[in-house]
Amino acid sequence: MIVTGLKLAKPSIFKELYKLGYDQLIPFAVTIIAILLTNLLLGIFVGIILSVAFILRSNFKSSIMIVQEQNKYLLRFRKDVSFFNKSMLKKMLDQFPRRSSVLIDVSKSDFIDKDVIEVINDFLKNASMKRIHVEIKKNNFNDLHKLIK
Repeated sequence: MIVTGLKLAKPSIFKELYKLGYDQLIPFAVTIIAILLTNLLLGIFVGIILSVAFILRSNFKSSIMIVQEQNKYLLRFRKDVSFFNKSMLKKMLDQFPRRSSVLIDVSKSDFIDKDVIEVINDFLKNASMKRIHVEIKKNNFNDLHKLIK
C-alpha cells in the first residue's frame, strides 16, 4: 500500500499543484499527511473537509465586489450571495462615508439569500440619515430582486 501511495504521490504532482496555488496544494498535502498519520478512511475524510472549507472560502470572497472612485461606490453582487456573506456585507455597508453615492448592482446575481436582502433593505432605510444617495440596479425578472425595496 505504501509503494502504491508513493507511486501516486510523485514529486511532479506536488510541483504542478504548487504552480496552481496554495488552495490546490494544501488540501492535497494535508490529505496525504493525514493518511500517513492515521488511516486511509480518516485521512480522506480530513482531506474532504479541508477541501470543502477552501471551496467555501473562495466562494465567500468572490460573491461581493466593491469599487471606489472618489466619493462614489459600486457594490456588485456576483452569481450567488448566501447568508455566509451577510456579516461581510454589513461591514461594507457600514463603511460608506456620509454624503457618498452608492450603486448596488444585484442584476448579475441569480440567488440572494433573504438575510442578505434584509441587510440591504435596512441599509436603504438608514442611508438617508447619513445622507448617502443609493441606487439599486436589479433584474426585474428575478423574484428575489423584487424583495429589495
